[in-house]
Amino acid sequence: MAPPNEIRNRKTSTNNKKKQKDSSSNNATAAARRTSSTTTTRETSPREPETLWETFKTHPFVVAAPYILIPYFLYKLGLLILLRRPDIFRGLLELRPAVRMNETRQVLILGAIGSGTKQVTEGLSKVMKLELAHEGTNSLEQFTRDGTVSNFLGIRYAPTSYSRERLSSMLSNTCLTKTKASGSVFSLTNYKPTDCWPWPINNQTCRQRECLQFVGSELGCGLNNACTTPFARVIHLVRHPIHVLQQLVPKLCPGNITATKAVYPAFRQMAGVFVSNEGDSLCVASLAWYLVEYNRAMIDARKQKHIHAMLQYESLSLCQLALAAGFGDVDTAIYASTVDKVQRLCHSDESAPTDSKATDAHQSLPHLETKSSDPTMKLATLSWNDFDAVGGTALVRALKDLCRDLEYDPDAPFVHAVADENTATTTDEKVLI
Repeated sequence: MAPPNEIRNRKTSTNNKKKQKDSSSNNATAAARRTSSTTTTRETSPREPETLWETFKTHPFVVAAPYILIPYFLYKLGLLILLRRPDIFRGLLELRPAVRMNETRQVLILGAIGSGTKQVTEGLSKVMKLELAHEGTNSLEQFTRDGTVSNFLGIRYAPTSYSRERLSSMLSNTCLTKTKASGSVFSLTNYKPTDCWPWPINNQTCRQRECLQFVGSELGCGLNNACTTPFARVIHLVRHPIHVLQQLVPKLCPGNITATKAVYPAFRQMAGVFVSNEGDSLCVASLAWYLVEYNRAMIDARKQKHIHAMLQYESLSLCQLALAAGFGDVDTAIYASTVDKVQRLCHSDESAPTDSKATDAHQSLPHLETKSSDPTMKLATLSWNDFDAVGGTALVRALKDLCRDLEYDPDAPFVHAVADENTATTTDEKVLI
């Protein structure tokens, strides 16, 4: 049997352990109560308002801004380096030299609205990999260092016989008329860098002044060789006049072709000085006279040796156009690398080209598929009687003379180049032209 002292010590140790256990349990319960009380207090207490900075930095636009602004900044920086300062990487990268606004480009291709200028631009830039812009000469902000394809720049060869009223009307339509329809068509920054402030402090007045100065300097400058941006070659792109009108009338003169309807402001803006205010109540007549006067001005300029060639859209390929512009010959090409691009595509075997782009380069323009080409485009049914009804015998005679000057037969039935020859109409008083 254990001594009494040992028994007392065991009982004391057991009691101490019980007390410690009860104390720990009490402490845990108290801590849980305190935590529960604190949580309840926090939940019931009002939330502190966010500061202005916290609200700003968590706004969705602020969160998304870096994903938008950083790529945009890099894009603008890339344009700045490629178009204005490629010399920064001289010795490291072979970048094309910058072309200033007064430096000569390779080609200016002029054609009336509806003559295929957009399709030509896409073909030469996408297929031939040449730097051409549609309605743009601003080589410091656009890839237009090889040339320009344009309707509007035909004003360079506008005759000096136009009246002051007609010139004033053209300046007003182009620079001062700011309607929703026309404001988005003509953009001065496509043709030259602007010196106006980017925010609207006297911005509109400044841009209108710049526009008037630019258009005034371009008007007739090609007849005097005084244009700010010169081109080594100028080509007149033509299309059968009646087919052009077949395309333009449904877009610009919907409804009855003899109905009274003014030409859209957007068309007046880009038609320049070649559209007259006289008789503009008849839309079809205005379009027809525009086509006559535009092409007459280009024909007269070619006779004076200001325009180097006239090429017909219906039988033209990209290779023929590029070679006529001088891209394929080292003696005529301004930038040497364009010679290799053109020769690689155009000097391949035309009967069996191995490259799909070479196939497109040899394809005639009516058969060339681009974003601008639309085989389902609605065409108006027109006849000589229709033009006689809206413009009289003078308009009919002018259109037939224009067909002859552009080397089309006005008396033959006109068949679209893509159409089947079996669908040609017969020659009669209501013949489709």
